[in-house]
Amino acid sequence: MKNWLVLDIGNTHTVAGWYDLGGAEPKLVQTQRFRTDRDATADEYRHHLRQFFYPLDLWTQIDRIILSTVVPSLELVVREAA
Repeated sequence: MKNWLVLDIGNTHTVAGWYDLGGAEPKLVQTQRFRTDRDATADEYRHHLRQFFYPLDLWTQIDRIILSTVVPSLELVVREAA
């Protein structure tokens, strides 16, 4: 099974999407939106992501993370969080 986390970090919100690519067609399993904080630490982003995955216990099943951002200063923060 292939599971991808897709993050779109905008100026005001970050949107996370969980995709299951194990079938014939990619399936969007879950999404979450939270406020983009330019001063956030890796620990804070990790906290947001763990809350996102907690109900389905998906955190350990990530095969790939795709990141799109218009806030370059958060790229390294998210990499460390992941």
